[in-house]
Amino acid sequence: MSKTNEQCKDGLKTVLKFFSAKNQKECERNLYKYTSCGAWIEFHDWGIKLGSIVENSDDGTDVFDLKYGKGFSKKLIGKTIDKIEEQAEAIWDWANEVREDGKTDEENGLDFPTFWLRSPSDLGKRI
Repeated sequence: MSKTNEQCKDGLKTVLKFFSAKNQKECERNLYKYTSCGAWIEFHDWGIKLGSIVENSDDGTDVFDLKYGKGFSKKLIGKTIDKIEEQAEAIWDWANEVREDGKTDEENGLDFPTFWLRSPSDLGKRI
């Protein structure tokens, strides 16, 4: 088995274990069901993509590409999901939370929430 195939197989096993799932469909269901924001996951040969749409908003969170191989772990998946939840909450508040003036931050023309995190490898670092 080539190193790439082995990394893919090991990476997929890690994802299945993280989500207590038997297959990819169960991962999708568990992630959506057990996150506040209803996050989503896509499976690829090279790894996974994670993100979330935000209800009552035309926006979504950043999309995170997690590549199988060195550094790919259940801890990385968990930290990425935490970041998605944080972003989704900030976007929801911006688009939906009515302030004292009776308008949302979006309606008041305030800037869209920006996020310093652009890559899971940057968790804990400002770029």
